[in-house]
Amino acid sequence: MAILRIEHPDIYADVSRIPKLPIALQRVYAGDWRHDDDSVFKQEFGDRASFVQDRCLKYYKPASTLATLFSLSFAGEGDRLDHYFAVLGG
Repeated sequence: MAILRIEHPDIYADVSRIPKLPIALQRVYAGDWRHDDDSVFKQEFGDRASFVQDRCLKYYKPASTLATLFSLSFAGEGDRLDHYFAVLGG
């Protein structure tokens, strides 16, 4: 999260609004989700699905350093992502 805060403040701002956004980005980068498949976003994010899906489309840049960052596993952190923002500040 600290890397996002310094190097990608726009992504960090979005993640501070929806702490599970890194999980969605990780799944898109891994090829587990397609950023144009509405159903998985609706299932996982409900009324925030369109925002998350839009951000995945915006931030999906496989030839960038973001690909390396989102190759990390955020899924195991789940509910703890909220706590990271409490510590780092949003």
